[in-house]
Amino acid sequence: MLEHFEILLSCEIDNKDLYSVIPMFLINAPTLYMYDSPYLVMTLHDLSLYLKGEHKTYEFTGAFNGQEVNFRAPYLTNAENLFSFTHMYTLLLWHHL
Repeated sequence: MLEHFEILLSCEIDNKDLYSVIPMFLINAPTLYMYDSPYLVMTLHDLSLYLKGEHKTYEFTGAFNGQEVNFRAPYLTNAENLFSFTHMYTLLLWHHL
């Protein structure tokens, strides 16, 4: 990926191993896809916070059927992998109470 920028900008980037490339989608308005994408998805406002180091990625922890459950993005896909649809629906209702 960095080689692409070297060609595009007619420059040489030293120490390419010090960089990492993070795939990201920028969108105009928040959507459900932001919370269930395997990639980083941000609005322009979120991008501004990210560049300042102020963007937060949320993780949820709770108890369900006596078991501690941790959710991190992609939230809905991870919930579906842990529970059946019925349990996921109950968990979402429980979270909003």
